[in-house]
Amino acid sequence: MSGLDRLAEALLQLTTTTVVQPLTEAQITMLRADLPSDVIRTREQAGQRLSYVDGWYVVQRLNEVLGFGGWTFECDPPVITEVDKKRVVHVRGTLSAGGVRRQDLGAAVTAGSTADALENAIKAAATDALKRCARTFGASLGLALYDKEQRTVGASTKALELKAAVATTTDVNAWVKANDAALRALDKDDRAELWSAIDARRAELSKGATANEGTALVDALKTPLQWIAGASSLDEVIAAGIHASPSATTDALRNLLWDALVARAAALGTDKGPFKERYTAHAKASTPAQWGVVAGALAQLAEAKDAAEVAAVAKRHGAQFKKLPQPLQAIVSSAAAARRQQHADTFDALVRDAGRATSAEGLQAVHQRAERLAQVGQLTEEQIQSLTDTLNERAAIVGVQVAA
Repeated sequence: MSGLDRLAEALLQLTTTTVVQPLTEAQITMLRADLPSDVIRTREQAGQRLSYVDGWYVVQRLNEVLGFGGWTFECDPPVITEVDKKRVVHVRGTLSAGGVRRQDLGAAVTAGSTADALENAIKAAATDALKRCARTFGASLGLALYDKEQRTVGASTKALELKAAVATTTDVNAWVKANDAALRALDKDDRAELWSAIDARRAELSKGATANEGTALVDALKTPLQWIAGASSLDEVIAAGIHASPSATTDALRNLLWDALVARAAALGTDKGPFKERYTAHAKASTPAQWGVVAGALAQLAEAKDAAEVAAVAKRHGAQFKKLPQPLQAIVSSAAAARRQQHADTFDALVRDAGRATSAEGLQAVHQRAERLAQVGQLTEEQIQSLTDTLNERAAIVGVQVAA
């Protein structure tokens, strides 16, 4: 076997396994990162200044993102042609990672007529093929260089290392003092970016320090916060919030509770202003303990899987419900009725009632019932579309408009 044949065989045997493990979210995030500015090299070629990255960097980056066993690279046998009395080597490479295979062609020209020159050209062509395959996986693997404006070329490797380090420090001032020389060594743009990260970490730690004033109290809020996160109605959000309010004894905990309430209200379609007005009015109406009964009832009703479970909730807490003020009893009764209706509703019943509706209110009531069924997956997309068509047709006949 000739030396060239042995080299070709070695290139083919770079790996014998195929990577099929899909990329994780963390790996995808890493692939979306910018290309560090300090790994870019330049060279003159045919009167042009070209930018490139070294092969070692591409291998190192693939290992960082995918792991040492998370990618493979295979080469076809090199193809050697003679052009203007020079030997040009082409190598087709295949990079496999995350269940994806990318192919591209690498090329190199021999620097002489010796066997060593040919061997070096074959290696260079294989490396070129690897880099050209790798660029298809994102900016940090060389794709950034194909953008003339290089918008995805980021800070230097050192700046990125410092940025990652400051994100985990618990004493920013001490960290800055210890890394003063490294900060000064960065260029102007890198230094500005790092100082932004330093300021952000200071703000994060300041907020965290305040929130940590009462770890036990945060634990005491855990159940209400879970209620809030899983609330399926605005009344349930408000009930859980008012019930938890006595436990929020510091500004940090009050902010924590309020942020959770506003976020869940927004998710349910109510903006901060209207929500605050409704929350304030309800908070004045009854005690936190009474709202705790409401919150528990609403949470259990939301989890009820059928009409029998709805009835069981009412029976289990009947004595407590009777002691509530009338407005709070009305909230629980309304939620129970809606949940019973939800379990009783069927697609056929909705279509029937939509066809019988004679007013905007009647059509809107059917629309709301349909929304509740859709939220729990009891209507297919085809049924939703069919019901929407029926509502619109009936609205045209009645001469009203159904709210979207």
